Amino acid sequence: MSNAKPNDPGPTVIPPKVFRWLLLIPAILSLAAFVVASTRTREAHALASETNALSVQPVAVVRPVDGSPTTTLTIPATLQAFREAAIFARSSGYLERWTYDVGAHVHKGQQLALIGSPELDQQFRQTQALLAQARSNLDLARLTAQRYSGLRNTEAVSLQEIDQANNSMKAQEAAVVAAEADMKRLEALRSFEAVVAPFDGIITRRNTDVGDLVNAGGGQGAIELFHLSGVETMRTFIHVPEAVANQVRPGLPVSMHVLASSGVPFTGHVVRATHAIESSSHTMLVEVDLPNANGTLMPGAYAQVTLTLPNPLSTLTIPTESVLYQSAGPQVAMVRDGAYLRLQSVTLGQDFGSSIEVLHGISKDDVIVSSPPDYVVDGMHVAIVTAPR
Repeated sequence: MSNAKPNDPGPTVIPPKVFRWLLLIPAILSLAAFVVASTRTREAHALASETNALSVQPVAVVRPVDGSPTTTLTIPATLQAFREAAIFARSSGYLERWTYDVGAHVHKGQQLALIGSPELDQQFRQTQALLAQARSNLDLARLTAQRYSGLRNTEAVSLQEIDQANNSMKAQEAAVVAAEADMKRLEALRSFEAVVAPFDGIITRRNTDVGDLVNAGGGQGAIELFHLSGVETMRTFIHVPEAVANQVRPGLPVSMHVLASSGVPFTGHVVRATHAIESSSHTMLVEVDLPNANGTLMPGAYAQVTLTLPNPLSTLTIPTESVLYQSAGPQVAMVRDGAYLRLQSVTLGQDFGSSIEVLHGISKDDVIVSSPPDYVVDGMHVAIVTAPR
């Protein structure tokens, strides 16, 4: 007896053509996966190559060069006349006249002004009279002493009277000496009524006029009549830093640029130095003299004094822009093995503008980045784009 149900369709039969396509699906999926994986691999390699290329910093480099055997030092200064005098009256009175004004060139002994002193003139005449009186009294005392001495062997005068006559003569001699000394004093004071130039120079100030009351001396209430400057030689004082003080000696030539002379250089030399360091500024005071026979230089002018000194150190120079100023102090970026950077601390010397002196920290064979960016760090990979000079 059969167990088959009348409505059972039986097992499903896949057509051969469809079955073949079903067999191809895994292969197609595997091929698609392979293509996607290959594309991603190529993109990853390209991205890695681009990242590596971007991580390398292109840099231009230089080599340090030998520094100059000499070093220059420029110091600001103010010119002064070699000799200056504030001329006051030595005799009190009224100014009768003045002879020379501001800007006049005068010679030693020339009269600058005349002071009228009627009180001094009257005192001088009184002293003349007192001197004449003292000399007259001396003549009488001498005559009396001589007469008394001639009567010594007689009984007309006593020894006491003779001694008194001799003492009176000596007193009158002393009175004459005193009167003569007072006379000379007043003669000297009267000579000061004529105000004269103490040396050759130029009058740079005149502070009085005819009729002004002037007091003798330079104390309170006295007026400076004239200010005289001797400008045949000019001098200035500069403060040399302690680091080079031992190299500055008398006779060292200097160059000076004066603003009032359109920058034309003048030459002079060091005259003297204090050979002592000022503790407040750690500098040494130095005097520099300059000849000024034609009067071109003027007192009070601003100047820049340049000293050329031997360089005691063997130094190197690099471009100024090669130095990095960071929290660690001045540094330079050195290229090591042609591929990466190392930051090196340096000790700087004189700044020449486009270049700067390096005292310690580098050698002549080092390769240094000429203009490093601020973000450089130790170990940064670089590519040299210019050969070191």
